[in-house]
Amino acid sequence: MSWMNNESTAYFDQLREELRELVRAGQFDAAIARCEGAIGWAERRGDREAINLACCNRCGILITLGRGEEEASRMRRILLGSSHPVNCFLAAYNLSRIHEARRETERGLFYARLALGHAEKSGRDDFLAVGHNQAGGLQLLDCTFDEACESYRRALELAPPEPDRSIMASNIGYCQIMLGNHRQGFRWLFGSLRSMRRTGARTWQVLPHLGLSYAYLDLGKLERARAHAKDGLVLAEEAEYREHVMNALYLLGESEKLLGNELAAFEHFQRLQRDYYPEAPFISEFLMTADIRKLVHLMA
Repeated sequence: MSWMNNESTAYFDQLREELRELVRAGQFDAAIARCEGAIGWAERRGDREAINLACCNRCGILITLGRGEEEASRMRRILLGSSHPVNCFLAAYNLSRIHEARRETERGLFYARLALGHAEKSGRDDFLAVGHNQAGGLQLLDCTFDEACESYRRALELAPPEPDRSIMASNIGYCQIMLGNHRQGFRWLFGSLRSMRRTGARTWQVLPHLGLSYAYLDLGKLERARAHAKDGLVLAEEAEYREHVMNALYLLGESEKLLGNELAAFEHFQRLQRDYYPEAPFISEFLMTADIRKLVHLMA
């Protein structure tokens, strides 16, 4: 079957919307099951490119859950063997995210730029927005904040309606905070949080909350920093975002320490050590005595 007939197009348009809603609500298991149903649907029709598309959708969700490694070889096969820019874009984008999770920024940027090339061929602005956003994330990881901010701005210019725009706005806000532009950073972060609340994108609110906590901590507004870290921890735990849980625990511990609440601070640092650094029992004591705020990068 050719890519894509009207039936397949309608089916995957509906699937995309369903997956967006499930992921926004943090219902990842249901989203994966929906993708697997789509793979079966495409296999019954013998539509190879539709199978590839469903596999790419499933891979994207698995990456979010930290399980993308198992899909890397399949994504490379799709990238090399597919004849359609949509599937090539998605496969390259997924591979970029996999390398991002490995902290391999150079290879991640290679695949992000490859994804942007296929996005241009597809003629889809939403794909271009996602590609620029991915490049921004890798530049952020590499601490090139000016370049990351520019990539995020280009993504925002092309992005479809919420919630994607709110996530990109949160990323711009965090870059501005890291560049020392607190006023602009607060404007972007609070704008992002308001948009997410308005559209019901609960899961992603963890991003502006942690960015705001870091910013307030940097300015010495400790109670506000603690409040946003608490909100971020609740959301990160709900969505099972391990790295965001780790960051929230650090921010909570640091806020409590500077507020003089040593017992509460030590409890947060102990959990951080127990869950993330079990081989380093000295971490909690070290964090109680050292000031590493200027060394912390929430997105690294």
